[in-house]
Amino acid sequence: MIGSPHVTIFGHASAWPFLVKQGSSLGRMDYTWLREFYLCAHGIEPRLMRKYVFDHSTPNDMVDVGIAFHTQAQVDACRYGKQCGQFIMTKRSKYEARDFPRGAMVRTEPLHKDTLLHAKAMVAQVGVEQDKGWVYVGSHNCTRAAWGTLYKDELPYFNNYEFGVLLSGVQFKKVGGGKGVRAVWKESALELPFQVVWRPYYREDVPYFGTF
Repeated sequence: MIGSPHVTIFGHASAWPFLVKQGSSLGRMDYTWLREFYLCAHGIEPRLMRKYVFDHSTPNDMVDVGIAFHTQAQVDACRYGKQCGQFIMTKRSKYEARDFPRGAMVRTEPLHKDTLLHAKAMVAQVGVEQDKGWVYVGSHNCTRAAWGTLYKDELPYFNNYEFGVLLSGVQFKKVGGGKGVRAVWKESALELPFQVVWRPYYREDVPYFGTF
């Protein structure tokens, strides 16, 4: 698990979540969009962002977001063959763009070894111990088209219509001697298809670009 949240907004560092977005498609983005996405996900009114946040920070401030996406090495190691990678989509030109937030990339670890995920989900771990938060599952990928973009009037614009379910009041309990984390909702374990353990990309890691 990545360490305690380092985000400080309005003087409340421990209240802000570490947010991880898991998806099968990765779109064009930069730190400015990622920060807007992060704040909206935490319920901040967009009109307040410019007044209290944007004018007093740089784009990579106040962003504690991980973008979980399969690496080329994971597709190569898939037990069912590389053809499974055809359902994971991103373009090299987007990832290698000058302003792409490559520092936010984390490796998604499927629950079953050497498999690939097509799941779209979001996990927010809140507090210094990251032991509570919420989980979203649905159809949204990590793209502007799915989640929208804020324009100068702070109104969101969306290209796609998506659907999902948000589970609040989730607890994250350490298991396996502290090496793993289990998500629990209303005293029942959430059967997520990935491990709630996030490892940043190594220097040699790159997302799977596919052949399209």
